[in-house]
Amino acid sequence: MLKIGPFRGYYYNTNIIKNLSDVIAPPYDVVNKEEREVLANRSKFNFIKMTLPSNYDPSNSSNEKFYSEAKQRWNNWKKNDIISLSEPSIWLLKESYVSKNNENLTRSGFMASLDVTNDSDKFVLRHERTHQAPKMDRVNLYKSTLSNLSPLFFIYQDDQEQTKEFINHFNKMNIKSAIFDHRGKVNLELLRSSDIDFIKKFSNSFEGKYALIADGHHRYAASRILDQENTSPNIDTSSLMGYLVPSSTPGLIVEATHRAIFKLNNFDEEVFINNINKFFAIDSDLTNSSFSIHTKLKGEIKLTPTQDTIKLVESIVKNEFLSKIPVVILEEIILKKITGMNSQDISHRTNLKYFQDKNLCSNELNNNNWNYAITVPPLSVDEIFKVTKSGAIFPQKSTYFYPKAPTGLVMRSMEK
Repeated sequence: MLKIGPFRGYYYNTNIIKNLSDVIAPPYDVVNKEEREVLANRSKFNFIKMTLPSNYDPSNSSNEKFYSEAKQRWNNWKKNDIISLSEPSIWLLKESYVSKNNENLTRSGFMASLDVTNDSDKFVLRHERTHQAPKMDRVNLYKSTLSNLSPLFFIYQDDQEQTKEFINHFNKMNIKSAIFDHRGKVNLELLRSSDIDFIKKFSNSFEGKYALIADGHHRYAASRILDQENTSPNIDTSSLMGYLVPSSTPGLIVEATHRAIFKLNNFDEEVFINNINKFFAIDSDLTNSSFSIHTKLKGEIKLTPTQDTIKLVESIVKNEFLSKIPVVILEEIILKKITGMNSQDISHRTNLKYFQDKNLCSNELNNNNWNYAITVPPLSVDEIFKVTKSGAIFPQKSTYFYPKAPTGLVMRSMEK
């Protein structure tokens, strides 16, 4: 069973920190160097200083200077009442924003502890692979602070009426508000409940449910490693801090992540298109497996894989559901078979970059910055659940969940 419960959370003392918008930050792994500098200059207490060093290198799992500074900063914040510690609670986070289609949306989710031990882990679904260095980097940071500093973003398939009941429970609670501005402005409301009867009912509602990791695969793996290594009876590493988002919430958006290929030696667009024709029908009837390539001379070309191509992909990935997913087809056929890339090239992003804005294609191709681009439709939450429940893993950067879960609103203490 998926074990969900309350936790004691640190949060900024609003008697000292007057504006929470100045101190919250995005997840560390979506922040570039320029964005980090802006956040760090916003306040000396901005939370990015706890989660992301200025010289961050995802291939380096040992940044002792940063871990030492994080430990010292965290202890100073506790000592000087910059942060306060709550009683065991569950939080409701509401994120309101305007979508790209100019819709006013609100995504509601619950902050709670999620057990990482083996019995509960069976009900946690992954959709991405992890790498050793980023995992150990987070393990070392957790050891330094004895806290889960950022919430892991999970999605679960809920009972819609029951979710409404749980959200209504928080209506009379005190609200902490902030504006989260990272690649789009999001208004935040955070509410807390320590009601024992509510916590019991909420926790029991997860019986038989699965939690899909939307963002935080490396942090989840790090929490599992930390728990297996922990020998101290005074430190509770059996759980982490989860941001649990019901799949019925209207503000849950899955955006597509596109691919661009650049600096290929001796790239010939005509030869490339001829090879594409061997595996795909061009500008024909579209299916759920269709996607587009973009080249300088041809512009956008809509591709639909032939049945033989889908069978070929299935023989490679050994999964019927996965073989029909555009990001899987493009990786196995276009990147590997036609372009000649291997798994290591893709993992290390050799001649490969990812992007969200489809409008970049024309300008980048015309300026000869890219050889070609591939744009894909976004995956649905149902598709992601179907594939992950079958035991399969998507290629990296198959999804982009929006909005990202902010860090710095509440942090879980591991100290008993």
